[in-house]
Amino acid sequence: MKILLDEDVSQALVRVLRDVVPHHVFKCVDELRWKSKKDVALFRDARSHGFDAIISCDRGQLTDPDHLKALRASKMHHVLIKQYPKKPVEGVALQVADVLAAIHPLLADLTAAKEAQSVEIRQISSKDRYTVGPVKSLPYGGR
Repeated sequence: MKILLDEDVSQALVRVLRDVVPHHVFKCVDELRWKSKKDVALFRDARSHGFDAIISCDRGQLTDPDHLKALRASKMHHVLIKQYPKKPVEGVALQVADVLAAIHPLLADLTAAKEAQSVEIRQISSKDRYTVGPVKSLPYGGR
C-alpha cells in the first residue's frame, strides 16, 4: 500500500513508519513538493500518483463538502489522527504512539476493504501509562 502523510503530520512519524512497516510505502507532502497544495488538488494528484490512503490531522477534509467530494472521487482511504499543538515534544511522541498502536491491523483492514474507508485513530493518553512509587524490593528477586 502507498500512503501519503499530509503536511500536518509529524515528520518523525514518517521516519518511524518506514522503519516499522517497511513493506508499505510512506511519503510526505514535503518530499513531493506538495506542501500548501489545496486539498481538492492534493487528493486528485495523490491518486494519480498511485496513493491508496492519506493520513492527516485535518478533520476539515471530512466536513467540507468540496473536500469530501474530492476525497470520494479519489477513492483513497482517509486516516484521521490527533494533533497535539500545545505539546510539541510530548505531542510528537503521542502522535507516533497513536499510529503505531493501530497501524498493522489497520493496514490489513484497509488492504482488504472493497471501497475507500474513513478511519479515526483513537488517542493514547500519556496519563496512567506508568506508576511511580518508592523502591521497596528489586522486582527480579536480586539482593
